[in-house]
Amino acid sequence: MGLIMLPLVLPEIIVAVSLLVVLLGMGVSLSIFTVILGHVLIATPYAIAILNTAFSSLDESLEEAAYDLGEGKWSTFRLITLPLVVPGIISSVLISFTISLDEFIIAFFLAGNEPTLPTYIFSQLRFPKAIPMIMALGHASSHSPSCCLPLLNISAVAASRKPAARIPEASCDRSNRPIPKKNPAQAPAGDAARNR
Repeated sequence: MGLIMLPLVLPEIIVAVSLLVVLLGMGVSLSIFTVILGHVLIATPYAIAILNTAFSSLDESLEEAAYDLGEGKWSTFRLITLPLVVPGIISSVLISFTISLDEFIIAFFLAGNEPTLPTYIFSQLRFPKAIPMIMALGHASSHSPSCCLPLLNISAVAASRKPAARIPEASCDRSNRPIPKKNPAQAPAGDAARNR
């Protein structure tokens, strides 16, 4: 677990230069693939910390109860485990997206000739006429995750609220013969006296 969390404590410039040296030593050409590889390396510790918390707070007795009630492994995962850890999954995706969007140093070292959004913003800061557009772009890109959070929260709450299952009234007796519906006007005198 310590090696996975190592990018959290290392300075990003050291991680970026190390990745650059390793990738060029292996003969990998710099492209968007290398940027994605670097961003995955940087975002993985954050995602693992969030998912570790989500899975450790999971109550194992719920899964055991599902097994006792006859559910298989796949249906237990789909109906019990997954809905309980979906908030952790969504949180880890959003934090990884935000870190990736904010990560300039790794994109600068590993992008090669293909610009990413942070490197494009940095390159446009040299031109004074482009600064208002860059400020608007930076503002919109930095607030897009925070605008999506309320929508994700509303959709998660709506998805978790399933309508209660209705139990149909019995329309047949044990021998599968239809049960005649009782009309209160035709009820025998004993039933009418009991209903009062």
